[in-house]
Amino acid sequence: MSKKDKFLIREALEEIDLDAISKEYENPEKMKKRFIKKEKRGKIEALLKSDFIIKGEYTINDDLTVSVDGDVYWNSNKPKLSVTFSEVTGKFDCSSSNLESLEGAPKKVKEFDCGYNKNLTSLEEGPEEAMYYDCSGCNLLSLKGAPKKVKVFNCTRNENLTSLEGGPVEVEKYYCYKCNLLSLKGAPKKVNFFSCDNNENLTSLEGGPEEAEKYHCYDCNLLSLKGAPKKVKEFDFSDNPIHDKLKKEGKL
Repeated sequence: MSKKDKFLIREALEEIDLDAISKEYENPEKMKKRFIKKEKRGKIEALLKSDFIIKGEYTINDDLTVSVDGDVYWNSNKPKLSVTFSEVTGKFDCSSSNLESLEGAPKKVKEFDCGYNKNLTSLEEGPEEAMYYDCSGCNLLSLKGAPKKVKVFNCTRNENLTSLEGGPVEVEKYYCYKCNLLSLKGAPKKVNFFSCDNNENLTSLEGGPEEAEKYHCYDCNLLSLKGAPKKVKEFDFSDNPIHDKLKKEGKL
């Protein structure tokens, strides 16, 4: 049965006055629970219309979480998502808002964008599965809570982020430039593309990827190339003390 069919069946069932039908057969406590649940579902419906833009079809599940076959856009300045999502098949965009946490975000999503939430310091309670994950331009203090496997991960421009520990370990493209990284410990060991450039306090590549197609670490403060990938096609470490030293020695 398709999600659309399930949605239509659920809508039809909600039109049936089950309270009236079962009045003589259910105890008062059960009736009360049903009424409360129906009331909560009504509130969720209202919040979905007022606080979100949904492009697709949604289902309110029995546990009162929401599944969406399509895209979701957060359209509120509230510090917390007003509805709890379970799965979104497309994009979930809550960027450039006022969020202080990711509580309520879908656990499974195709594309997730929470970038430029200046009050967001943690990724905990966010998605556990995603193909694309953007948390750039926030105020993250840690990557703990990020999905462990993702195709594209972007945590750039988090000026208080000093470590990649807790972040994804299986990534195709990893962007962590313009942060305040002191170490690359916690980075994935194998990537297609890795960019840690413009981290002015980064003096070593130890702990970083061991294998990459393209690796950019220019304009940092690298003092040596120890920890650089053993296997790489394109490696840019320009505008670093070690680059200037090797160039002066005629080794470049």
